[in-house]
Amino acid sequence: MLYSWYYVLFLKSSSLRTILLKSPPSSPSFDMTQKRKTVTSSQSKTPAETQTAPTQEQPSSSSSLISVNTVKTLLLEPSFTAKYACCPNIASSIQFSSANTGDIIVVKNSNNSEVTLKGVFQIARNDFFLNPDGNFDPENVLGSRFQDTKLNCRLAPPSPSDFTFAQDNYPACLTNIRALEKLIKLNKHEEIISCLQHSLLGFNQIKLSHSLFELKGQDEPTSHDTVNLTKDNETLSTDSHEELGNEFAMETWPVSPRCLLALKDLFATHDICPLPAIDMQGNLIPPLQYDRKLKGATVEAHFTLAHHYIKKAKHHVYVAIIRKLEVLRQPSALPSSPYKKYHVKAGLQKGKQRAF
Repeated sequence: MLYSWYYVLFLKSSSLRTILLKSPPSSPSFDMTQKRKTVTSSQSKTPAETQTAPTQEQPSSSSSLISVNTVKTLLLEPSFTAKYACCPNIASSIQFSSANTGDIIVVKNSNNSEVTLKGVFQIARNDFFLNPDGNFDPENVLGSRFQDTKLNCRLAPPSPSDFTFAQDNYPACLTNIRALEKLIKLNKHEEIISCLQHSLLGFNQIKLSHSLFELKGQDEPTSHDTVNLTKDNETLSTDSHEELGNEFAMETWPVSPRCLLALKDLFATHDICPLPAIDMQGNLIPPLQYDRKLKGATVEAHFTLAHHYIKKAKHHVYVAIIRKLEVLRQPSALPSSPYKKYHVKAGLQKGKQRAF
């Protein structure tokens, strides 16, 4: 996982949004690497036991919504390391720099300061794999390991009519990503595996990735050659030791029953890395609510771009790594069908005879 130290999450805009929104919810800071800690007997439930039915979420008042003008102002605010993904010719000020497990985008001619791209998108309902165990199946792993699990989703243009500026700017965002993926020149017979994925809707979507685990003791860069993770208020908190609740603890992480043993085997060697996603109240979203609160939601997404070269296959692989997801609008309700579905139970009943 690239720079999970970065997963300490905070909103750059908390003070500005306080002024513009008058009384917004506070945005706490989080240490996005959850170390194992002792869970009391009253709280020491297994991941399977924690998977209770979610409570009914109350609709947010319109007064608590962040205004479109506020979002747009914050996106366009000048920044050294956080770039609005739709600004023209972003690639001219960015280069790739070698990191621990590949290359990462940094500010050109700087002290290797990592760049994040930001924008307003909708998390697509298709190809949504932000579930807490990443659909890992020990019986069908094809050589992969649970500690290498990645959570994935795709970004699409936002659908709410009030974010028309983001809809209009979406093609420019794709153009910039394509330009970044061409910064590393190809040799003969080499091929680019892009983070832009074609959808059945007829346009490309941005595939995002998040590593669920990291090795203990790997939460900070240790080499002078690694990329600097800028400690400004744009995406980071200066407090890297704040504890998260027991719902984020590794012992109670809500994996499926088939993954329980694989999770337990990682207790001594790895830490869990909760998804850096916050809801409209400024709270870190618990893993059991990823599907309900994120699938189809309109978000302000911050991500960086990593590059890996697979020598044997001659593939240049580009991965968009999640740095922050902030929910701006809740997922809209899916349409219901007016037609009744009939159910017929199996089994012989009065008046029924087996046909064979």
